[in-house]
Amino acid sequence: MARRKVTLTEEERKLREEIGSQIVEKLKEQSFECESLYKATVKYGEEEGNRFRKKEIIPGWEFFLSYHYLGAAGQMIFGLMPEDDQEYEFVEMNAKELDQVFPLMGSKIAETFGVKGEKLPEVIENVIAKHVEDQLMAAAREREAAIAAYEDNPEFGMF
Repeated sequence: MARRKVTLTEEERKLREEIGSQIVEKLKEQSFECESLYKATVKYGEEEGNRFRKKEIIPGWEFFLSYHYLGAAGQMIFGLMPEDDQEYEFVEMNAKELDQVFPLMGSKIAETFGVKGEKLPEVIENVIAKHVEDQLMAAAREREAAIAAYEDNPEFGMF
């Protein structure tokens, strides 16, 4: 099945980059255990030419969130560093793949950000929605404070 390329506006890209950064920052110390055998995209280090390959990761192996970026299809791609030494440096997966291999990651992110959901793609969308709502609420509070400052100022409008 061919992947659909999603066209994101510049604002949507920035928002997804910001949310991805927050997810990595808040959970970088948390290890996640692989719960199913999966052939994942792995990234080798500079000495190997930063090449990518498909390698199986084994249930029981633990990984740490290390970085993220937006892929060509507009999806968030997360890089995870293996806890134990491996021949590669990172495993890269999108949210749907992460949900298959690390099913507890979605609920951990939901708990951390105070949103509902268990499936990682849904949780990420809920985190984005909550972030946008929080920004709108902050802007509304700021407007109300500015209006109140004018109303409470007895010298406002005097020349």
